[in-house]
Amino acid sequence: MPYTNAVIQETMRITPLFPAGVPHVTSEDYNLGGYSIAKGTVVVSMTVAIHNDPDIWADPQVFLPERFLTADGSRNINHEAFFPFGVGKRACPGKHLAKHNLFIFVSSIFQRFSLSVGNSSGKVNLNPKQISSTLAPTPQELVFTPRSIPD
Repeated sequence: MPYTNAVIQETMRITPLFPAGVPHVTSEDYNLGGYSIAKGTVVVSMTVAIHNDPDIWADPQVFLPERFLTADGSRNINHEAFFPFGVGKRACPGKHLAKHNLFIFVSSIFQRFSLSVGNSSGKVNLNPKQISSTLAPTPQELVFTPRSIPD
């Protein structure tokens, strides 16, 4: 099921739930890349900018799950610049539960249905809407065709 995981990862890369990440406050003075950051400064990671940076990701606006797979497609690859749940000690404590639930949900859908685009263009709009500090998917016309599952 590496491809299913890659689809989930690519979806989270293109449209992170919290595009600005979760704000943090520096606990001490810090120097980063020649910039001085004073203790008590609010730091925002801008996950959406990093996840869509063409210097890091080839064709960042293209939905390409294969970027998270080895060349033969047998295993998933971890990217340093991919962190939809944050990083370090302050990363989301529920990230493992969320990943497992997403995998079960997505694989259950794909197991039971074939999906196709229901609009005349034949394309899915990957441009999310911003709602407050988070992103929401653009409404889509999708057709769920039941698969025949052997008993």
